[in-house]
Amino acid sequence: MEIAIVIFVIAVIFIAQSIKVVPQQNAWVKERLGKYAGTLTPGLNFLLPFIDRVAYKHSLKEIPLDVPSQVCITRDNVEIFDGIARAFGAKPVIGAFHSLSAVAAAMATLRFGPRWSPLVLFDPPIFPREGHPLEAMEHGHMRDMSALARRRPERYPDTAAFAAQLASRAGFRRWVPGAHDLFARSTLRPDPGGNGWVLRCPRELEARIFEQNVDPTVWPRLGACPVPLFLIGADTRVEGQQAPAFLTEGLAADQGIPYAMIPDTTHFLQIERPRAVLREMGNFLARQGITAAAQAPSRSVEIGRTGE
Repeated sequence: MEIAIVIFVIAVIFIAQSIKVVPQQNAWVKERLGKYAGTLTPGLNFLLPFIDRVAYKHSLKEIPLDVPSQVCITRDNVEIFDGIARAFGAKPVIGAFHSLSAVAAAMATLRFGPRWSPLVLFDPPIFPREGHPLEAMEHGHMRDMSALARRRPERYPDTAAFAAQLASRAGFRRWVPGAHDLFARSTLRPDPGGNGWVLRCPRELEARIFEQNVDPTVWPRLGACPVPLFLIGADTRVEGQQAPAFLTEGLAADQGIPYAMIPDTTHFLQIERPRAVLREMGNFLARQGITAAAQAPSRSVEIGRTGE
């Protein structure tokens, strides 16, 4: 009898450890042996007992917050442009933006009118129009990126430690020499309290930026962008490629936007093969009648002499 009770208790523990029911409008982050292993969606989910665990439970419900009036990210692009004009005078300015900054630049152009001309966007995760086959992929991508942002380490002893962490991970090993150090110095700032280095962009702010990148109206409007637009995307043939590469390719095909894919690159294509990116960008600018910019020196090329 006692053995049966013990077996029953063990069975209950295993069931409790392996079955999780996620409520509606929630997303739970799953870890496997201490590493991120996916996001549990609403409904019935199964875990490996004692190997998997729920590391974070996030509500997808709207939470009203009282925040002071502030300039939005899209408006920031306009202020940057105005600052450039004040410093260098009124002249054509080429806009080249990557990832979420590319999304912000596209939204600013559509909302506030032409500023950059032309506009070049590198692997932008533009949310698909309603009904597009990639819509579900980008929903999952933004959800996963938001969860990942909340799990980032907030503090490092120095920038070299962060650079070493980047260099050790498979997703960043394609970068040209010197890029890991530059990226670390751009991402971190000294802690005002003297306790090492901290993220310039707080984890929660980054997570919420991902969560809010779900506007399906930008995609269909870019087909009639008021300035010449060029998309440069990562290689969709690379195994394990992230969503932005497919979104860039899909946006170009769906809206008839000029597009180039850089072979053997991932999301950070401009610091993996900077010369190839610069060459495609230069070719596009030449077609717009802009040739001087194609001959301008590029810092991204200088830091990686081997980065073709």
